[in-house]
Amino acid sequence: MKSIYKITFLLFFLPIIAVANNDNDKAKHEKNKTIKKIFTVNPNATVAISNRYGDLNITTWKENRVEIEVIITVKGEDLDDVEAKFNSINIAFNASPSLVEAETIFEKTKSNWSWWKKSKNVNYKINYIVKMPKSNAVNLENDYGSIYLDNLKGKANIDCDYGKIYLGELSANNNNINLDYCSSSSILYMKSGTINADYSKITIEKSDQLKVTADYSTIILDKAGTVNFNSDYGSIVIDDAENINGNSDYVSMRFGTVRKN
Repeated sequence: MKSIYKITFLLFFLPIIAVANNDNDKAKHEKNKTIKKIFTVNPNATVAISNRYGDLNITTWKENRVEIEVIITVKGEDLDDVEAKFNSINIAFNASPSLVEAETIFEKTKSNWSWWKKSKNVNYKINYIVKMPKSNAVNLENDYGSIYLDNLKGKANIDCDYGKIYLGELSANNNNINLDYCSSSSILYMKSGTINADYSKITIEKSDQLKVTADYSTIILDKAGTVNFNSDYGSIVIDDAENINGNSDYVSMRFGTVRKN
C-alpha cells in the first residue's frame, strides 16, 4: 500500500496541469494571461498565497528564491463578458526577504456575476505554479480548488474549502490543516499539529503527534504516534498507533494496534 500511495502522490507534480472544465472547453471566446515573478528569500522565509477558483501546485527545492507563475484562463460565449471578467482578475504581490505574499483579487464588474467559479456565460480558473525553498514556511488559502504541496521543512498553515489537498512530508512541528468540504485528501507524513475537518475525508500515512477535530468527516491514519481526537458524525480509522485519546458522538471507529492506551 505504501509504494502505491507514493507513486500516486508523485503524479500530482507532473508539469502539465489541466485548467479547463470539460463543459466549456469549446467556448467561442477565450482569454489567457500568465504572470511570472521571482523573489530572493531567506532560508526561514514564509510564502503566503490566497486564491480562489483554481489550484495551487507547489514544489520545493534547495534554491534561495521563490518563483511564482500564475495562469489565468477565462472562457465564454460572449466576448464582452469574457473581457470584463478577464480584466477584473488581478494578482497582488508583496515581497521581502522574509515574506512573499500573493493574492488573487476579483474586482467588481458591472455584469451580474456570480461568485461561483462559473457564472451563466463565463468559466474561469486561476492556477498557481510555485517553486520555493524546502526550508520555508507556508500560509496557504484556497477555495474551490486543490492544493498540491511537496515535502516541506518549514511550518505549514493550510486552509482549503471545496477542494482537495495532497501534501508530501511536513517535517516541522505545529502544522495546522483546516478542511471544509474537501474529499479524498492525503498527507504522506506530518510530524505534529492539528487537523480540523468539516464534511471532509483525509488520509495521513504517517504522523508523530496529532490533534484532530472533525465533524461529518472521515479520518484515516495508517501509522500514528499520539492521537487526540474530538469527532461528531463521521468515522475514524487508525491502523497503528502508540497512544489514542478521544471523544466522539455518532462516529464509527476502527482501531488496529494501539500500544499504550
